[in-house]
Amino acid sequence: MRNPHPRTSRRTQFSALSTAYDRFNEELMKFSDPLTISLAQSWNTAKAQYSTMLDDPGSKVTRSMIASGMKQGLREIPMMLRGLPPEVQQLLRPAFRRIVQEEVPGFFAHERDRTARIVKRGRLRNEDEWYIVRHRVDEIERDNSRRQELAALLELLEQYEGSG
Repeated sequence: MRNPHPRTSRRTQFSALSTAYDRFNEELMKFSDPLTISLAQSWNTAKAQYSTMLDDPGSKVTRSMIASGMKQGLREIPMMLRGLPPEVQQLLRPAFRRIVQEEVPGFFAHERDRTARIVKRGRLRNEDEWYIVRHRVDEIERDNSRRQELAALLELLEQYEGSG
């Protein structure tokens, strides 16, 4: 499939993430479920807040800082979708995945690779890595076939939390 956004490679990460959220927000608005409406409204609120901060010359908030939070939000969206009716989930999950793949190519692969490197290293270096590992724990904690992976990830989190 041809990329509908030929400038993707030249866009900033902030711009790509923002576009992904805008597009997914449009998908959320197609449903009358209270949670989809709430998620859409929270994005609109967050976008207005970060725009205000970025427009304020005295603010120390940067696009990079916001992009980091947006990436964390992308990691959490699949978990948030669990609270939706199954028929809504069936439509939103593939739409979310498609939008992220189109707007932020390689996001999911990068997350998997980064998690693997952290596990191989055997320790967390910073809070961002803690969130990546924590997200993976949330993804697999209900999957009994992943008990060994889960135990290793929980150990990494405990080590990091104990070192602070």
